Amino acid sequence: MMMLGLVNNQPVETPGWVPAFGRGVRRQEIDAGDQSPDQRLAFECSPELWAEALALVPDAPAETIARVADVVSLRGAELVGALIERFDDVDAALACFDDYAGAFDCIEDFAEEVAAERFGTHPDMVLAPLELAGFAQNLIETGSVFIIVLAGDCHVFWRV
Repeated sequence: MMMLGLVNNQPVETPGWVPAFGRGVRRQEIDAGDQSPDQRLAFECSPELWAEALALVPDAPAETIARVADVVSLRGAELVGALIERFDDVDAALACFDDYAGAFDCIEDFAEEVAAERFGTHPDMVLAPLELAGFAQNLIETGSVFIIVLAGDCHVFWRV
């Protein structure tokens, strides 16, 4: 094992073949026949993303770490980590992004967007703020959605 760097002020170790980027080795220069499938996946992402993913799933195989790194690059390590912690299962956590509704300032903003999509702008169907709060709470209580609040953003996921 060799040290790659720090993630959340914690040292991160990774197999010696990952830091090839730091030595200036480009992906095209690596002979695929000399690498295992898991090792080839590691060259798909930067060392920084690999380190963040490795910090989230330290005992996972390289293929899983690469999948986590891919999602971290799109959604951020904090959100991915919160989902892994919530489900205690990497596959279940990553599957949540298939039904990711987005990040909102609050759940009521999400409810307003859903109401506009479902009911349109018909004057009789416009919901007052108090009704939006109730609608938002109903979405959570009925299990239609679940939320994760991070750094002031409300991340909403549909439950299918």
